[in-house]
Parts: sequence; C-alpha cells; structure tokens
Amino acid sequence: MPRPSLQEASRERFTCKGERGTFQEIQTGAIQRIADATEAMAHNHNRLLRDNGYLRERVEELNSRIEKRDYQIASLRGWITRLRNAAKKGD
Repeated sequence: MPRPSLQEASRERFTCKGERGTFQEIQTGAIQRIADATEAMAHNHNRLLRDNGYLRERVEELNSRIEKRDYQIASLRGWITRLRNAAKKGD
C-alpha cells in the first residue's frame, strides 16, 4: 500500500508510530495544509481586489455616460421649448 502524502496523513488521527509517519511528519503535513489554505485565501483576495477595480472603473464609465445623456436631454428640452415658442408666435 502506498504511503499517503503528509497532508493526507495529517488529516488522520495520530495514534501511534507506523506506516502513517512520525509525529513531526504529521505536523509538517498539517503546516502544509495550512499553507495551502492560506494561498487559496490569498488567491481569492486577489481576485476580489481585481474584480473590485474593474467594477469601480465600470461604474465611473457608466456614470459619465449617464451625465452625458442628462446634458443631451436638457439640450433637447431647450430646443423643444424654443420650437414651441416659435410656433406660438407664428400663430
């Protein structure tokens, strides 16, 4: 039977020396599992930071589009008012 990796062996309950490895090997496996978990957390954190940066840029872009549309709407309302006033004078 192949010997399990230190990480797998550290998950099992340590009762005696034997095929499972020494106490130090079990501790090493546990530390390796902790390191793997820490790397996974760092990876998720980096992904969240990247997503946050992208979303902030996207929000700024969309807000500038909205502001531009608001100015266009105000301009068109002004033209509508001018045309109405010109139509009333022409009556």
